[in-house]
Amino acid sequence: MSVVINPECKAAVDVLKQKVNRAVIFRADAATRELVVDRTFPEGTQYDDVISNLVDDHGRFLVVDFQYTNKENVATSKPIFIFWYPHAISAEEIELYSNARAPFSQDVGIPMLIQAVDQNEITPSCITYYLNQ
Repeated sequence: MSVVINPECKAAVDVLKQKVNRAVIFRADAATRELVVDRTFPEGTQYDDVISNLVDDHGRFLVVDFQYTNKENVATSKPIFIFWYPHAISAEEIELYSNARAPFSQDVGIPMLIQAVDQNEITPSCITYYLNQ
C-alpha cells in the first residue's frame, strides 16, 4: 500500500526552511494514493493557529518551524514533523499515513517526528519538553 509523495511537498518544506512559511499541512488522497500539500501558513502565524487546523476526523502530516527555548535558555527554532492521527479516523487512513511516514520524512529531510492522537500531545509545552530531552 505505497503512497506517492508529490514533489510539491518537498518544495513546500524547502520554502519553510527558508523562513518564508511557518508551517505546512499535508494530506493523503486515498483515491490517488498521493501525499499533497493541504495548506501553508506564512511566517509569523502563531503555533496555536496552525494546530487548530488539525481536525479530529482526518489524519494529516504537519511540518512546523517550532519556536522554543532550549535547555541553555536560548530562544531557537527547529522544523519538526508531526504525524496527526486522531482516534476517530479509520484503520485504512492510519495505514495510508503510516506507509507514507518514512518516505515523506526522508524526502523532506525532517527526521524529528512527533506522533499525536490528541491536541494535548502537541501543546507548546509538550513539544518543548520533547525537544529538550
